Amino acid sequence: FVAPERPHEREKLPRGEAGFLSLGAQAEWVTMDGLGEMGDGCSTLMHKRLGHVIELPHRSFGAFRFSYSKVAPPRKCSMEGQVMPLPTDGTEIGWEDPEVVADLEEPGAGEGLMSRFGSINSRPAGRWEVAMGVPNVAVYNTGDPHLVIYLTPDGFVFSGGGPDPTALIVEHCEAPKPLSVPALIARMRHQPMQPNQPSETDVLREKALAKRAAIRKRRLLEALPPLPEEGMGQDLLLLVSRPSSALKL
Repeated sequence: FVAPERPHEREKLPRGEAGFLSLGAQAEWVTMDGLGEMGDGCSTLMHKRLGHVIELPHRSFGAFRFSYSKVAPPRKCSMEGQVMPLPTDGTEIGWEDPEVVADLEEPGAGEGLMSRFGSINSRPAGRWEVAMGVPNVAVYNTGDPHLVIYLTPDGFVFSGGGPDPTALIVEHCEAPKPLSVPALIARMRHQPMQPNQPSETDVLREKALAKRAAIRKRRLLEALPPLPEEGMGQDLLLLVSRPSSALKL
């Protein structure tokens, strides 16, 4: 019995060098459950690096509260995508569960999105449903199938529902930027619009294949014998330089 030749050990590359992105929003956002103003459940999401906060009352049909930085006050967003103006009487909008928001600000606090929402046995979050993805995580509301919050690696975007929806971008600790729902759909697209137009996934796959081809080429070159001295081994050089199809003749 002759043991087969052991294949090369797999070469583990840093994710960036291999052409793959990180887990995107899943690597940036954490969550913690608490209680809303009416005693019902409330799920709070926080972008640990940038400080964005989204508070999702489980009773809500699409409205939520958010802040766009660690020092910005909470704001209310309607299910249509309209950011409610701040009070003019000097009062402030508060969080439904300020203790959870304060807890999430502590280093290492919070549960990962996949751990909290990624299983079929995950605890429900009221009318909110979370669809895990890379690089973005989608948060839907069963009250309106068109309403969705996209958690991104740099913040979040919101596509409102109702008869007159609008969209919202909250990223990089900047104030909310409104835009149209069609513009948001174009921005968040992950599938090609035309059959011959590559998607983001296609681009990543091509980068990975190119990286693997480069590794195989390098290994083949390393396995070749050293070049002979000038005037010697010309037959060997000719054999190595011939295409593989010619060797079969």
